[in-house]
Amino acid sequence: MSRITKPEFVDPREAFQIVGNLSFGRAWSEEFVWDEESPLRVDAMANLRLALESGKVRTTYFTGDRQRQLKATDAAAEFFTIELEKNSLWLDGPGRVDARIHVEDLTAYIRSKVSGGKPSKLSDRSRCRDWIIERINNGEEVKPAAMLKEEARRVFPTLSFRSISDAREEAIVYTGRFDLKVAGRPKST
Repeated sequence: MSRITKPEFVDPREAFQIVGNLSFGRAWSEEFVWDEESPLRVDAMANLRLALESGKVRTTYFTGDRQRQLKATDAAAEFFTIELEKNSLWLDGPGRVDARIHVEDLTAYIRSKVSGGKPSKLSDRSRCRDWIIERINNGEEVKPAAMLKEEARRVFPTLSFRSISDAREEAIVYTGRFDLKVAGRPKST
């Protein structure tokens, strides 16, 4: 028997690169891990998150001396974050944890979503973000978050409220309109 050289599990940063390469092919650059403004980085991050939320990608994380399996509900939690800079995950409860993501599960999931020609949540989330950006750039009055979520849900019925919230956050960062994150009525000018 020959020696196995390909790892079965990879860290979050390596998983992000796999998702980027599978999602965008030659348009992908390994430098996107550091470029937070890149739309391809944003989409690859969304794709990785959706893969983890699906429950179809085995992911293990470590707390102290214990090894645990990431549940889909953990990945869909409000404060779950993939921290590329620290090469870790942030979970409700334990906080920052080292994690390993199953390569074959991740590859199969992403390939099933980006190929086949059928619309997927991955493309709907990007379209939702672009829809919000267009509204902001056109000078339309942007509705409060709850109302925007309801309207976006009618336009993009396959998206969860969490995905719509993420698309809204990405649109705010992209346009630099951080005033939209402030609660309450907009100040008159």
